[in-house]
This record gives sequence, C-alpha cells and structure tokens, in this order.
Amino acid sequence: MDEHPLHAGRTVFTPDHRRALVVGFALHFFNGWLFALFYALVFDALCQSGLLLGALVGLLQALVVLITLLPILPSLHPRMASEHRGPGPTRALEPPGFLALNYGRRTPLVTIRPPRLRGVIGAFYQPLQGKRILTSRPCCERCKSLKAGAL
Repeated sequence: MDEHPLHAGRTVFTPDHRRALVVGFALHFFNGWLFALFYALVFDALCQSGLLLGALVGLLQALVVLITLLPILPSLHPRMASEHRGPGPTRALEPPGFLALNYGRRTPLVTIRPPRLRGVIGAFYQPLQGKRILTSRPCCERCKSLKAGAL
C-alpha cells in the first residue's frame, strides 16, 4: 500500500492514524482532479497536445513546485522545522531546502518524474464534442483563428 496519503494526512492535518489515511487519500484524490483540469486547460488554451508538450508542461509544474512552493512549506506546515528555527518537541520534520535537496540528491529527479508522466498522459486530451473548455467556439474554428494570428 502506498504510504504517501498517510504521511500527508498525518503530518499536516491529524496525528490519528485512521483519520490521517482518509484525509490524505481525499487530499491526493482532489489534487489529482485539479492537476488533470490544469493540464486540460493548458492543452485547450494552446489548441494542441502532444507527448513532448505534455512532458514540458509537467517539467514546468515540477520546477515550480521545487523552486517556489517547497521552500515556503516550513512556514505553512505546523510540524516542520525551518532553516531559521530548528526542530522542537512539535517540529520534528526536516525542511526540504532548495530543490528539496535536504531529502537527498535524487529527490529533484524523483519529484520531476510524476508531473512529466501526468503531462504525457494528458497529451491524449481531446475536447469533448469538438467544444473547447475556455470558449464556446468549436475547437477547429478557434485553432484556425489562432494559427492565422487573430484571436
């Protein structure tokens, strides 16, 4: 069984093992839907999708997480020590540091893999019934106008 939902639920929301598993699972489930919507909106806005584009969007997402979100995590996480305030009785988790390198040299590489995979899977996005998400115009009409230079 994957322990990641348990860790996310336990360390951020509750120390209770059973509740942490439910909270962590729900958190991962809804985050997955949000990421899927993000990828669909990106491909929809660009009027194209493909394996390389999906991998690039996934890489961009991973870099944003590694460079901007993880360094501020100690300020948001109630049980995480920070670079300026060391561990204590309630702050026992090590801060990630730049590119999460405090967790090991391979952490950035491992962190980049799932978003790239989501992007590659998202590359198979096809609009339903020929309609786009961002506009009511049919996709082929909108894409033709974008390619012609008129929005």
